[in-house]
Amino acid sequence: MADRPEKYHTIIARRVNEEEQVSIESWVDTQVEAQTDTAKFLAMLREHRNEHNKAVLEMHENQVRALVSRREATGESIRELDAQIEVKRMELEDLNKKIAKKVRSVG
Repeated sequence: MADRPEKYHTIIARRVNEEEQVSIESWVDTQVEAQTDTAKFLAMLREHRNEHNKAVLEMHENQVRALVSRREATGESIRELDAQIEVKRMELEDLNKKIAKKVRSVG
């Protein structure tokens, strides 16, 4: 090892999830290069995480919009059914009044 000049050995590892781990290993001549490599790698990881988070957020926002839309459609259907029920209730009241009137006139 005496022939080999001093090198900086950098290992950076990050567990993404149970199945995935990202790591980088580098040998560089100077401490500045080691710091630069580390900073670049960490910036790349941050950018990747931010892009992933944006994609996940967009997916969840789309799901929420779909749920809100379905809820609004369900509410509209309920209002329509309530109106139809009210019309039928009024028709039944009128029919009951006519029947009661006929019963009174017969009896």
